Amino acid sequence: MPGVASVICISRSAGAGGEQVGRLVSAELGLRYVDEEIVEKAARAVDVPVTLVADAETRKSLLARLLPQIGEDVAAVSMIGGITPPIDTAASNDYRELIKQAVREVAERGECVIVAHAASHVLGSGSAALRVLVTAPAEIRAERLADELGLTPDDARRMVERSDRDRADYFKRFHDTEELPTDYDLVVNTGGLTPEQAAQLVVTACGSPAESGS
Repeated sequence: MPGVASVICISRSAGAGGEQVGRLVSAELGLRYVDEEIVEKAARAVDVPVTLVADAETRKSLLARLLPQIGEDVAAVSMIGGITPPIDTAASNDYRELIKQAVREVAERGECVIVAHAASHVLGSGSAALRVLVTAPAEIRAERLADELGLTPDDARRMVERSDRDRADYFKRFHDTEELPTDYDLVVNTGGLTPEQAAQLVVTACGSPAESGS
């Protein structure tokens, strides 16, 4: 990631504070903060409700879930807002692919901080984006979630474990790979850092016109 990054991709573990870090970086550098806009953009591309695309991203392919139902009962289509998926789009119109395309289009515009949606993997190591992973030890993340959501320690621990499993499944389904620290330009452990300190590390790694000599 040579020079100054105008696109910063932030991946985050549950309870690590990645969203807060992303917003702090966005404010510090004057970049647009992008998260749900990715899903909204993908939904607009095929004129469907945002919730359907979000569901396709966080679970399995929408078409993979709908086609068996449609085969048994054509009326099932009306239950999802009157969408009639064409027969020949089972591969090309997978909503997950639309999310990837939305990430690329947002990145092409530059000047943004993209949080979540595996944007670092979508853009890849050859891109000019700064790819950041914000994480922390599981026990610390569980403590934070317990405080933030009013959960019992056991429930918070189970939430972290479930989230980590879902995250691993996400990378397998979307990118057919396992997530590794080496997939990122910068890994920030918020276990011992405040959100402000973590954001400053990202800002420093991003570079600045002064540092690049421009």
